[in-house]
Amino acid sequence: MNVSPESGLLTESYWPAEEGDAVRDATLGELLREAAAAVPDRLALVDGVEDPSARQEWTYAEFLQDAERAARALLKRFQPGDRVAIWAPNSAHWIILQQGISLAGMILVAANPAYTSSATPMPPACSMSPPTVASTWRPLLTSSAHGYLP
Repeated sequence: MNVSPESGLLTESYWPAEEGDAVRDATLGELLREAAAAVPDRLALVDGVEDPSARQEWTYAEFLQDAERAARALLKRFQPGDRVAIWAPNSAHWIILQQGISLAGMILVAANPAYTSSATPMPPACSMSPPTVASTWRPLLTSSAHGYLP
């Protein structure tokens, strides 16, 4: 890492490799399942909305259950390897859907909901084939809709 002696600013953004533990070869789904098995009742996810009384919380077991439910719902409509775009604001439900997409073997394409123009280019991950946009995902994941999902 190089820092300019005159300005104190970083002049090169390079960090040398660190010797240490090997990187684990695991998917996000495998890691979530490991955490749910090891500490099922530990808090895993909080929907950090402004009003504290409206915040939802998930333990690792609940988080895995909802992510698997989302994966099953997605697999009824799409195939593993499909690109699925999420065009929604950040929320805990977004994270659950992200995990569901991963568990279903699909490819997540994040689309910024601030872009509303039809002239907005699609993200680079969509260049090979157009993604399916999951714009109605939230109702699939709320507790009131759990009876509708497999």
